[in-house]
Amino acid sequence: MIKDNESVCSGCDKHTNDDTETKWDEYADPYCNECFKMSKYEMIARWIHSECDEPITEIEFLLRNSYDKTEELEEAYDGVFELKGE
Repeated sequence: MIKDNESVCSGCDKHTNDDTETKWDEYADPYCNECFKMSKYEMIARWIHSECDEPITEIEFLLRNSYDKTEELEEAYDGVFELKGE
């Protein structure tokens, strides 16, 4: 049960005291101090890592939409391909 002066962090579901702990973003979504300091990229990465039902599919989708050419992807992640022996 949430108290009148309490919010639930949009990043981690922690209950925060609105008078001392809660921060709000530009859309009035509540966040705890730790999550408020995170970038949007880090929040998404943590969500993919911890809560996403299909994290590999989500990461693959993001990579496909982030790199126009296969060569760009291979250059950015060349260490991965070296480890795989390709």
